[in-house]
Amino acid sequence: KHNAILQSKSRFVSGGGLSTESEKAKIFLANKFSCDNGDDVFSKLSEDYETFNGYAVGITWSNDKKSIASFCHLEFAKLRVSLCGKFIIYCEDWSDSKLARDKSKHKIYPMN
Repeated sequence: KHNAILQSKSRFVSGGGLSTESEKAKIFLANKFSCDNGDDVFSKLSEDYETFNGYAVGITWSNDKKSIASFCHLEFAKLRVSLCGKFIIYCEDWSDSKLARDKSKHKIYPMN
C-alpha cells in the first residue's frame, strides 16, 4: 500500500515527461549514449526523491570535458557517502557483506 502511494506521487511529479521547444535541449534529453532518455531518468529520479528524499544522477563527460555526453539514474538505495565525506560510493548490493567489503566492485564518484 505504501509503495503504491509513493509510485502514484512519483508519477504525479514526473507527469507527462519533459518537454521543450529547443532543438538543442531535445537532443540532450534524447541522451543517445545511454539506455535511458531524459524522461526515463526523470521518472526514476522522482521515484527516488519520493522514497528517499534524495536522488543521484551519474554524469559522463565528453572527451574534452566541456559538455555532458550522457547522464543516467543512480539508484539512491545503492549509494553511500564515504567516511571522509568527499565521495559517493555505489555498491550493487550492500546487504551482501562479501560484496560490500570488496572495494574493487564499488564505483566511486566525487561529491560535487
